[in-house]
Amino acid sequence: MHITLWSVAKLLVYDWPLVDALSAAALPLSDDFGPQVISNMIWSMARLLVDNEGLLCALSTKALSSMADFYGQEIANTAWSLATMLKLDRPLLDALSGQARLRGGDLNPQECSNIVWAYAKLQVSDFPLLEALSSASVDRIRDFKAQNLSNTAWSLAALLLHDGPLLDAISAQAREGIADFDPQALANTAWAIAKLAALDTPLMRAISSAAIATMGDFKTQNLSNLIWSFAALLVP
Repeated sequence: MHITLWSVAKLLVYDWPLVDALSAAALPLSDDFGPQVISNMIWSMARLLVDNEGLLCALSTKALSSMADFYGQEIANTAWSLATMLKLDRPLLDALSGQARLRGGDLNPQECSNIVWAYAKLQVSDFPLLEALSSASVDRIRDFKAQNLSNTAWSLAALLLHDGPLLDAISAQAREGIADFDPQALANTAWAIAKLAALDTPLMRAISSAAIATMGDFKTQNLSNLIWSFAALLVP
């Protein structure tokens, strides 16, 4: 049942009678779910934007009682899902934060960036968590892909958190891999630098060159954010 719902969500099949039936079937079984099933169920709800408070509450309760068994993927997927649905579930977010700090040494770049993005999206300034994620991210920055880098930069800016060591690491890695940045990643990274008033001329020049080369692929919002960023930083 949960595998079917996950598959429907993965493929973005908006078959609401099927989704409703699967959600209804999951509710009485939720107390038997393990961490992976819990996180996959919540992820599926977020992916399809399913608004089922009863099921979400049951999954949240079960997640809290089994948090000690959550690893990086379950933590990141659950946090990302709550943020995508704009569900400010503080007890669950606090529990995820504590577990993420315990698992910090094992988190991969995707997990680090998804977790920090989730808390930034929900405007939760959990400084112990952010400090742990910052340390883990700096240690693994060579493995961060363009989206991981831009999402992390965006998250710092959204929380108005000027983390010098992490920003420096992001800048160095971004400049090295700037050819892999798509328009949204370029715009988000530039916006983050401008929002934090953290003028980084080498990175902004790299963004400028990459943006010029891909200008035809920019959407209006990306272009608007990019122009604002260069204007805000007075970059010619």
